[in-house]
Amino acid sequence: MRKETEQLKAALTNAAKEFKGETRLVSAEHEAAAATLTEWKSQANGAAEIKSFQTPKQLIKVLLNNKEFDGMLIYGSGGLGKTFLTINEVKKRLKPEEWEYSNGYVTPLALYKFLYDHKDKKVVVLDDLEGIFNNPKSLTLLKGALWEADRQRLVQYKTTAKEISDYPEAFIIHSKIIILCNQIPKQKDITTAAFISRTISYELNFTYQEKISICEEMLAKNAALTKEQKERITKILKEQTSEATEDLNFRTLKKLSAFVTASNGNAEKLFAATTNEDLTVKSFLEAEAIGGSVDEQVSNFNKLTSKSRATFFRIKNKLRKVSKSHTLPM
Repeated sequence: MRKETEQLKAALTNAAKEFKGETRLVSAEHEAAAATLTEWKSQANGAAEIKSFQTPKQLIKVLLNNKEFDGMLIYGSGGLGKTFLTINEVKKRLKPEEWEYSNGYVTPLALYKFLYDHKDKKVVVLDDLEGIFNNPKSLTLLKGALWEADRQRLVQYKTTAKEISDYPEAFIIHSKIIILCNQIPKQKDITTAAFISRTISYELNFTYQEKISICEEMLAKNAALTKEQKERITKILKEQTSEATEDLNFRTLKKLSAFVTASNGNAEKLFAATTNEDLTVKSFLEAEAIGGSVDEQVSNFNKLTSKSRATFFRIKNKLRKVSKSHTLPM
């Protein structure tokens, strides 16, 4: 019995050391999860083309077809379609086996393993990964993965941890990398700035009116909704939101669509109950609506909020800054 146990232990040890990927031990649950992911990657997206996504989509095309850059960073508030447009474009341009996707925060060790396991893909998509900017080890790994040293991108992870015993301490990565996150903390930090400079960086940002226009475009192409439902959704969206609405994004549209289709009579009340306003921004809009000179607007804003001139201009610059052009010829 002891001999059989030792033989089994030796077999498992040898299998674990074969880190080439052909014989890695996985559970039935892992195999099922992998099969589900493969099926998802194989499915046609079926998503309607959104004109306002043309610029980032063209940038993804550039990334996949150039030899100058190996990484792209797309950032912007949650719910504005970063994942939607990226996955849609990658599915359209690559076969399922040519790319890989991961979302959520990962440790440096998990990130290293993931990059190694998929080092020969055409692209890997790392979604919702802003946690990496507060982790020097993760940033260092990605810096190596995104920039060539003597014509090769070398990724290294030196540690005595047992968890990495079946992985090499360094490897050459060939896959392009797309990173999606909501915000970039410490942008002026030297390490963060060096990381960003290694990518094609693009901020996905829309004005209030652009968001409304995109929502209308999405509604027009949604075959699951009736004409009456679309009209009702548009009416509620325009009447119950403004520039002061917090977290107004395309998930807001999805929420409102659910209220109208599942509880049409109470849609307005449900939407109002689950939607909040930034009262400081609301006061800015009120002061702006009153009119007068800028100094008069600042004075009215101060009366409404007791907040400073600096706060007034911070909000003004955020709301009134010139919007980027989001459209390019296809």
